[in-house]
Amino acid sequence: MKCVSRAANVVVRYQLLEVETLCMLFYDNAALCNEVTERVVQHVVRCIETHGRHMQYLKFLQTIVKSENTYIRKCQDMVMTEVSRASFPTPG
Repeated sequence: MKCVSRAANVVVRYQLLEVETLCMLFYDNAALCNEVTERVVQHVVRCIETHGRHMQYLKFLQTIVKSENTYIRKCQDMVMTEVSRASFPTPG
């Protein structure tokens, strides 16, 4: 599990398919979701800022905050912190 978490940290540029793969790996895996670092969350939020609100980025953030029908407080806090810091462009 730590190997996958480290791999998520190593990826410098997440493409949409890579994020989709990360979603599948993290889905309903609470132990792995607890290993997500702030750097990964920051990067995904920056991708949303620069590339737009693609479903895959948002789905990844959803995936890491709730696993096995349990909310993961650490991930919730990281996501909320980064989203509140972000400056998303206005759609339209």
